[in-house]
Amino acid sequence: VALYDIPAGSPLTISLGDPTNPTPIFAQYGFLPQDCATIFCKAMHLEQRIMVLGYEFGELLIQTETGEIAPKVWDVFLYDLLQKHEPGSAHEFCMACRNNDEATKQ
Repeated sequence: VALYDIPAGSPLTISLGDPTNPTPIFAQYGFLPQDCATIFCKAMHLEQRIMVLGYEFGELLIQTETGEIAPKVWDVFLYDLLQKHEPGSAHEFCMACRNNDEATKQ
């Protein structure tokens, strides 16, 4: 069912999802659009950690051509490990992330 009248001879297309967030396309169909430069790291199990750090899923990117992983992705996983094994260091690391203090994060 079309939402409007389509003139004869017009090309028809379908949408496989939001082109600015291709991760669901990959998850459901097993491929990405050829022009997809990045995908989001969907560490849904770490959503609480992501929020505490002040990050958003849209910042957690992986480059599809080079495999480069955004530093904030590493931050999330390091913070999770610190929370489990060194809670005091985790707090300090969290504050450094929230304040963009790269020196302290190191």
